Amino acid sequence: MFTYLTTYLVLVDTPEVVPAKRGAVRCLQTPTPTRTEPPLQASKPPPAMASESSTKPPITCHVLDTTAGKPAPSVPVTLTLLPSTGTTTTTTTTTPLQFTGTTNSDGRITHWTPTPATAPPLHTAFHAPGDQHCALTFATAAYFQARGVDTFFPEIEIRFMVRQQQKERGEHFHVPLLVSGFGYTTYRGS
Repeated sequence: MFTYLTTYLVLVDTPEVVPAKRGAVRCLQTPTPTRTEPPLQASKPPPAMASESSTKPPITCHVLDTTAGKPAPSVPVTLTLLPSTGTTTTTTTTTPLQFTGTTNSDGRITHWTPTPATAPPLHTAFHAPGDQHCALTFATAAYFQARGVDTFFPEIEIRFMVRQQQKERGEHFHVPLLVSGFGYTTYRGS
């Protein structure tokens, strides 16, 4: 480890302070202590963390305004679990199931509300057997209008598929949206 100081050199292993020449940079190499304790082992998360992940929705999203360099709050988002396409590997739903949310001050959706309220919760609907086609629709017009930006994309829809094997492994699906008034990009996040 090298320490660079212009005014004083402080030795970590001793309380001694050594004055340096004004304007000079000195380099001091301190010996690396030998490790006597065993290396740290990875441990399981505490029970509190495990319970938090069980309440997290299986699909989340995040909206970032790239023109402002900040999260985009108050953007309405609709998550749609689309009906099957008739193949034997997709879910057997015949009508789309919709869930709504609005981004918080950090630009994130932390909770989905079923629409209508009588629909099953997302955890139940998402874990139906088979592959699941999904769509996230971001209503960006009001967000940009409030900022005085004439957006080319008043609404952005992102479609993706969740495979049965991914559900079985308990994978989480996070879909960030990086957006400006005239362009957007997305990816599968973590």
